[in-house]
Amino acid sequence: MMRHDDVLRAEELEYLRHNPPRPRAGRSAIESMGSANYWIAVFGEPVRGNAWAWLLTGHHLGASFTCADGRVTAAPLFLGAQPLEDLTRPYAGFVVLSHEAIRGLDVVNSLNPEQARVAVVSTEPFFSDVLTGVGRRNSLSRFEGLPASDLDAAQKKLLLALVDEYVRNADADAAERHLDAIQRAGIDQLHFSWRGPTNDVRSPFYYRLHGPRLIIEFAVQEPNHVHTIMRDPQNDYGMDWLGLHYEEHAYSAR
Repeated sequence: MMRHDDVLRAEELEYLRHNPPRPRAGRSAIESMGSANYWIAVFGEPVRGNAWAWLLTGHHLGASFTCADGRVTAAPLFLGAQPLEDLTRPYAGFVVLSHEAIRGLDVVNSLNPEQARVAVVSTEPFFSDVLTGVGRRNSLSRFEGLPASDLDAAQKKLLLALVDEYVRNADADAAERHLDAIQRAGIDQLHFSWRGPTNDVRSPFYYRLHGPRLIIEFAVQEPNHVHTIMRDPQNDYGMDWLGLHYEEHAYSAR
């Protein structure tokens, strides 16, 4: 992500030398891009027994980690890329977020016509960005698309591979806890929806996987620009664990 932001910054600065600024892409916005503009913020005191958190953030990355009572949650997680493919040496041919795109295409292209009529909400992308971005955690109030209960065993395997692709960006302990929470909430409660063409990884499209303990969104803003987000609706920023932590510690302090 960081390396591709350097590529994006160089491309946008070169464009700006010969053209008027793009919308929301004046010089100050472009200067904020690049690997030199990624930051780590720590919230609280990172010592054993404390609840604390840290954030790694930059133009196309927002990774939140919350620690409470020896447990770590790694949600929400925002990943983006522009360009998707690096054409500059020494990393020419390196592609970002390709697995996330392919896993989604694997699921939608495994559906039979009856399933596709439910899952493919529109043949137009409609959404050019993720809906549950900054400040919009509760913007999805209902599930849409095809429930996993309507998938066969092979299709569920593809769906779980999609889940793994996002959740396992965290380390093993945090990932396993989140996967266990998703399983306990019920795999059949996950709903998969798609907007846009289903046969071209480079065309604009949007997909969503939504359940009680997981939201995944993948949005192709333009052919070479993607935003994704993963959330845990019940434990973003460790909300559930932090509530329990403070409740227990307040009780023990009485």
